[in-house]
Amino acid sequence: MQHTPSSTRPEGTPTRKLAFTEAYKAHVVFFLKYFKRKTGSIEDAEDLSVQFWESVYLKFAPHQFGHIRLLQRKAEQIFLAHLRKQSIRSFLTPTREVPDLIDTRPDRWDGTDEDEKRIQANFWERFPGVDLTEAEKNVFWLKAWHGYTLSELAERFRVPDSTIQDWIAKVREACVAAAEKEQS
Repeated sequence: MQHTPSSTRPEGTPTRKLAFTEAYKAHVVFFLKYFKRKTGSIEDAEDLSVQFWESVYLKFAPHQFGHIRLLQRKAEQIFLAHLRKQSIRSFLTPTREVPDLIDTRPDRWDGTDEDEKRIQANFWERFPGVDLTEAEKNVFWLKAWHGYTLSELAERFRVPDSTIQDWIAKVREACVAAAEKEQS
């Protein structure tokens, strides 16, 4: 029997599988119902559920498997990608008009754009002294409030995906530091 060197073995594979299995058992029905409610079709819901759980397993860290808000965001992204694929038709001719963005705010939101601007301003007031550019703030807000993906933000701001990731990380770190400073 040949021994596999520890440097080539996947780290924590049994732990990862166990964490994923627990999260799957705890949330599989919830997300299947979510996709069924959104699509109106059990077949589409099952397909989206498979895509969702595969994406969660491949892209999430084991400690994130049970984080319900992260799972909900991923489910929203999977559903939005499904909508985008459905809206593309080969018989349509290309146009230079920019299509309206799909409203990805949570279903419970019934406010106006002015309300959103007020909420956004109040949010940033909680972090005085945070040195961020408007672009960094906007990227963070669009990701958190509207659920944009990294690639959508990169396209919108005309920067690489990695820059978007860096900006989001910078904003998170700055906000955490400001909150910790305020508490101490």
